[in-house]
Amino acid sequence: MSPISPDLIASYASQIRSEMSVFADFSDDDLIDLDEPNDHGPNYDPVTIDNPIFGYHYVYYPIAFADGVRWLLKLPLPETLTTFDEHASCTLRSEALMLQLLRRETTIPVPDVYHFEETSDNQLSTPFILMQHMPGKPLYDSWFDKSILESELRLRRKQTLKDIANSMIQLEKFSFSQGGTLIFDDDGEINAVGPFRQLDEHAPDKPPICIEVGPFSDPCSFYTTLLHTNHPLALNAHAQRDVVALLETLLSFIPEPQPSRKPSTLTAPNHAFVLTHPDLDIYNIRVDEAGRVTGIFGWRGAAAYPRSLGNERYPAWLTCDWDLSTYAWDEEMESSIFEPVTGWQDSPTALSLYRRMYSSCIWESLNLGKECYECMDMVGKGKATRASCVVEALFISITEYMKAREVLQGVLARIVHVLGEQKTVAALNLTPATLASAAAATVAAGLSNHSYDDKNKSNTNNAIVEEMYCSEVCSILTTGTPEQKKVVVKFLKTGFDKLVARGG
Repeated sequence: MSPISPDLIASYASQIRSEMSVFADFSDDDLIDLDEPNDHGPNYDPVTIDNPIFGYHYVYYPIAFADGVRWLLKLPLPETLTTFDEHASCTLRSEALMLQLLRRETTIPVPDVYHFEETSDNQLSTPFILMQHMPGKPLYDSWFDKSILESELRLRRKQTLKDIANSMIQLEKFSFSQGGTLIFDDDGEINAVGPFRQLDEHAPDKPPICIEVGPFSDPCSFYTTLLHTNHPLALNAHAQRDVVALLETLLSFIPEPQPSRKPSTLTAPNHAFVLTHPDLDIYNIRVDEAGRVTGIFGWRGAAAYPRSLGNERYPAWLTCDWDLSTYAWDEEMESSIFEPVTGWQDSPTALSLYRRMYSSCIWESLNLGKECYECMDMVGKGKATRASCVVEALFISITEYMKAREVLQGVLARIVHVLGEQKTVAALNLTPATLASAAAATVAAGLSNHSYDDKNKSNTNNAIVEEMYCSEVCSILTTGTPEQKKVVVKFLKTGFDKLVARGG
């Protein structure tokens, strides 16, 4: 299918807006067919269509009316329409209805949805969402603004984190006894929780097919089912079996908050799951010049998640240092005025600072909303947010199996750091020969990397030692004696709890 004509978009947008302006003049019996021209409304021509913005699966067309009003048309990329199946149609409908629900029931700054079609049976011959174009600029540009003083930047960032926390806490209103995708009725209200949907990256089909698991009655089944769905080779490949063994152990340590709120009409008393933004990253937020949040996007795939991975977890860019496969910060980034190829990132020290700041913002938001929400023990103490650093890393390891070993290696490195080398060596019962072998590998790496600077040598050496610890832990969990496993599990649990207490 060829790209959609800008003239067609302009004509259709003008038609929809004209019909909206006179909609109040019609009773329930006066049905307006939005696919038929309507001459009753005012004329908003000329309508300007700006250059499209391309995403992974969708393309966005900015629409500007003559009176300054701006809309945004979201539709699938033309090349994906041949695979736009029932699942994709349901996902688009759910996204549109989710935005409408949030506009009705919260003050979260999400775009207003003016019209949507989940099939191609319309004038544009494509599924689409026609929505408000939110003001402001991308948070990424504001967060890494090099043109202002550090003190001003910090105040701006604090304002942003405060606004995000205020928005995310409002999702507490939508809590459920089951985890999975939310199902809307014909009136746009949530009436059930259905299976959790994700792409099957192991399938030979191109593009990947969608698989459904759940719904889940408890958080443990949520994590373990997704783990075994995304690591299907675990029974056949030793390399996968040991990763799964380590993940299963760490997942068993995740603390789940115990809510004390009274049940709503939609949910059972335990409220183990809560509506959660699926990708609260820096690229899905817009802010004004003062850092106030003007728009939160990326709600496609929003679902009921366990509270430990729910609405109070850290925003994704504040935990980027937990994903060693993508974290690329170095000291040169702090003084450079040129954006690196990997994009700007904060230092570990700065990330730790802003995680503490966000945790405080969550607590403040909970206190402000205490008349509406009865706080939970774990949430009240901030543990849900602090624990989310570790939980998010484990979730990445679950859902992105190619990253699993590297991310888990980073988690173990942090456990070793908080517990100390001596306790690590004792727990793993490392022999002098094993330590000597790692030392020899470190020396060899230093010789082979003679062209590297001291920092790169140090990183290489640390990686070798961390890999040794990871291998030893995995080996004991899969082939060790019951007593060895007991010692290692205790070691991991102690370190895990310390990481949660520190908040990453």
